[in-house]
Amino acid sequence: MCEYKEGNKIDDLLQVLGADVKAAYLTDWLEELIKEKSKERLDKTGSYSYIGCGKVVETESSIVEVQGFRIDLDEIPTQDIVEFKISRLDLWKIRLTNKNRPRATTTSILRSERLASVLC
Repeated sequence: MCEYKEGNKIDDLLQVLGADVKAAYLTDWLEELIKEKSKERLDKTGSYSYIGCGKVVETESSIVEVQGFRIDLDEIPTQDIVEFKISRLDLWKIRLTNKNRPRATTTSILRSERLASVLC
Protein backbone atom coordinates (compact mmCIF):
# COMPACT_ATOMS: atom_id res chain seq x y z
CA MET A 1 0.00 0.00 0.00
CA CYS A 2 1.34 3.39 -0.96
CA GLU A 3 1.32 6.25 1.51
CA TYR A 4 2.21 9.02 -0.99
CA LYS A 5 -0.16 11.29 -2.87
CA GLU A 6 0.45 14.02 -5.45
CA GLY A 7 2.11 16.98 -3.76
CA ASN A 8 3.83 14.93 -1.02
CA LYS A 9 7.52 15.62 -0.42
CA ILE A 10 9.71 12.61 -1.21
CA ASP A 11 12.47 12.20 1.38
CA ASP A 12 13.50 8.68 0.39
CA LEU A 13 16.34 7.86 -1.99
CA LEU A 14 15.21 7.21 -5.58
CA GLN A 15 16.57 4.13 -7.35
CA VAL A 16 17.06 3.49 -11.05
CA LEU A 17 16.63 0.42 -13.19
CA GLY A 18 18.88 1.05 -16.17
CA ALA A 19 20.79 4.31 -16.41
CA ASP A 20 23.34 5.82 -18.77
CA VAL A 21 25.47 8.38 -16.89
CA LYS A 22 28.22 10.66 -18.21
CA ALA A 23 30.07 13.80 -17.18
CA ALA A 24 28.07 16.88 -18.17
CA TYR A 25 31.18 18.63 -19.49
CA LEU A 26 34.95 18.36 -19.79
CA THR A 27 37.32 20.53 -17.78
CA ASP A 28 38.85 22.20 -20.84
CA TRP A 29 35.50 23.58 -22.11
CA LEU A 30 34.71 27.31 -22.13
CA GLU A 31 33.18 28.61 -18.89
CA GLU A 32 29.95 29.66 -20.67
CA LEU A 33 29.43 26.16 -22.05
CA ILE A 34 30.21 24.56 -18.67
CA LYS A 35 27.62 26.83 -17.02
CA GLU A 36 25.00 25.94 -19.63
CA LYS A 37 25.68 22.18 -19.41
CA SER A 38 25.56 22.30 -15.58
CA LYS A 39 21.95 23.49 -15.35
CA GLU A 40 19.93 21.20 -13.10
CA ARG A 41 17.03 19.48 -14.85
CA LEU A 42 14.83 16.40 -14.69
CA ASP A 43 12.56 15.74 -17.67
CA LYS A 44 10.14 12.88 -18.18
CA THR A 45 10.63 11.06 -21.49
CA GLY A 46 8.28 8.09 -21.08
CA SER A 47 6.04 6.33 -18.56
CA TYR A 48 8.91 5.78 -16.13
CA SER A 49 11.93 7.15 -18.00
CA TYR A 50 13.74 10.44 -17.43
CA ILE A 51 16.71 12.47 -18.63
CA GLY A 52 18.45 15.06 -16.55
CA CYS A 53 21.47 16.74 -15.08
CA GLY A 54 22.42 16.87 -11.41
CA LYS A 55 25.18 17.38 -8.89
CA VAL A 56 27.05 14.43 -7.38
CA VAL A 57 26.56 14.75 -3.60
CA GLU A 58 28.00 11.39 -2.48
CA THR A 59 30.77 10.09 -4.73
CA GLU A 60 31.32 6.72 -3.06
CA SER A 61 27.59 5.94 -2.97
CA SER A 62 26.94 7.38 -6.48
CA ILE A 63 24.20 9.69 -5.19
CA VAL A 64 23.13 12.62 -7.37
CA GLU A 65 20.82 15.43 -6.32
CA VAL A 66 18.51 17.07 -8.84
CA GLN A 67 15.54 19.36 -8.14
CA GLY A 68 15.37 18.22 -4.53
CA PHE A 69 15.48 14.50 -5.38
CA ARG A 70 18.38 12.25 -4.32
CA ILE A 71 18.95 9.53 -6.92
CA ASP A 72 21.21 6.46 -6.61
CA LEU A 73 22.75 6.08 -10.07
CA ASP A 74 24.82 2.97 -9.24
CA GLU A 75 27.99 4.27 -10.94
CA ILE A 76 29.17 7.78 -11.75
CA PRO A 77 32.10 8.86 -13.96
CA THR A 78 32.91 12.14 -12.17
CA GLN A 79 32.69 13.91 -8.82
CA ASP A 80 30.94 17.02 -10.11
CA ILE A 81 27.95 17.39 -12.46
CA VAL A 82 26.52 14.45 -14.45
CA GLU A 83 23.99 14.02 -17.22
CA PHE A 84 21.87 10.91 -17.11
CA LYS A 85 19.26 8.96 -19.04
CA ILE A 86 17.16 6.68 -16.83
CA SER A 87 15.03 3.81 -18.14
CA ARG A 88 13.00 3.55 -14.93
CA LEU A 89 12.98 5.72 -11.81
CA ASP A 90 11.61 4.19 -8.60
CA LEU A 91 11.00 5.19 -5.01
CA TRP A 92 12.25 2.49 -2.65
CA LYS A 93 11.09 2.31 0.94
CA ILE A 94 13.00 0.13 3.35
CA ARG A 95 10.82 -1.65 5.88
CA LEU A 96 11.88 -4.04 8.59
CA THR A 97 10.45 -7.56 8.46
CA ASN A 98 9.64 -9.40 11.65
CA LYS A 99 13.19 -10.82 11.54
CA ASN A 100 14.58 -7.24 11.58
CA ARG A 101 16.00 -7.60 8.08
CA PRO A 102 15.31 -4.85 5.58
CA ARG A 103 12.84 -5.49 2.81
CA ALA A 104 12.51 -3.05 -0.08
CA THR A 105 9.19 -2.05 -1.58
CA THR A 106 8.91 0.12 -4.65
CA THR A 107 6.68 2.85 -6.02
CA SER A 108 7.19 4.36 -9.48
CA ILE A 109 7.51 8.11 -9.99
CA LEU A 110 5.01 9.59 -12.45
CA ARG A 111 6.12 13.19 -12.88
CA SER A 112 9.32 15.14 -12.40
CA GLU A 113 8.17 17.79 -9.95
CA ARG A 114 9.86 18.97 -6.77
CA LEU A 115 6.91 17.47 -4.89
CA ALA A 116 6.44 14.20 -6.71
CA SER A 117 3.38 12.40 -7.90
CA VAL A 118 3.66 8.68 -7.37
CA LEU A 119 1.99 5.56 -8.67
CA CYS A 120 0.98 3.07 -5.98
